[in-house]
Amino acid sequence: MQIIKLIFKWLVITAIYLITLMVGTAIFEASVPPPPQEQMGAVLLGVLITAAVDVAVIMFLIIRSRWSGLKLMGAVAFSLYGVMTFMAIIEAAYFGPALGIQPEWLPGLFVSTVPAVLITVPLAVLIMGKAKRVEDTEPNERLMMPARQWVWKMALIVFAYLFLYIAFGSLVAWSNPALREMYGGGVDPEVFNPGRMILMQIVRSGLWVVFGAPVIRMTVGKPLESAVILGLFYALPMNIVQFTPNSIMPDPSVRLSHFIETTTSNFIFGLIVFWLLHRSHSSLRDLFGVSQSPKPTVSEG
Repeated sequence: MQIIKLIFKWLVITAIYLITLMVGTAIFEASVPPPPQEQMGAVLLGVLITAAVDVAVIMFLIIRSRWSGLKLMGAVAFSLYGVMTFMAIIEAAYFGPALGIQPEWLPGLFVSTVPAVLITVPLAVLIMGKAKRVEDTEPNERLMMPARQWVWKMALIVFAYLFLYIAFGSLVAWSNPALREMYGGGVDPEVFNPGRMILMQIVRSGLWVVFGAPVIRMTVGKPLESAVILGLFYALPMNIVQFTPNSIMPDPSVRLSHFIETTTSNFIFGLIVFWLLHRSHSSLRDLFGVSQSPKPTVSEG
């Protein structure tokens, strides 16, 4: 019976999200060329898949949250918009010259998901029975650590993100000839300048932490479960849209390559971010779970 109720709630919230997503896209993405008419069936299917997956992630996060009320609504909306839209569009803006993205398209892309986020998230919290504020009295050590730890952990996070970004980008995405062709072979000296790309991804690694911090702080349960939630949150809302045909990436093989590349690397990155930030670690040995052997006691006698 509980499963049936949960499925019903998922269907209701998905319907709300689907409507608001389509309305927002129709209003704010008007300047972006639509895909060909013969692809509209695939577009509708892609939007339906996107809505269903996004709502499943939202519900999973709400269920496993220690927060409630306006605090929960605000935190989920902030983090969802950040990972789903803001992180994707700033990278699209950077690679815009190589992809043919016009600057005038960007404002519409940035705000097209705002109605879906601002309407669906509060209603999802209400439907899931967490709209009433309940005082959280449980001790919460997540993200609580000295500034010194934040410094070296953020350095590790930056290194991990750059490694995953370059490794998966080279081995997965760039191995697709159609993708290389779409990006002009990577010869644009402005877009593919190594220094500028690395700087941009360093900034993005910090933004991932900003948008992931509320998720780390709000989730309850065993660390592994919360780490999986953050991994899914990083991986799916931003990338599930790759199933929808669009004029920026019309080739399905390119979208599939990007989907495999980014979902895998983002999921792994989410696990790493949670592992580093969910609690204070006294040393690298503590971080890696290496316990110090107790010194042998010398008996007198």
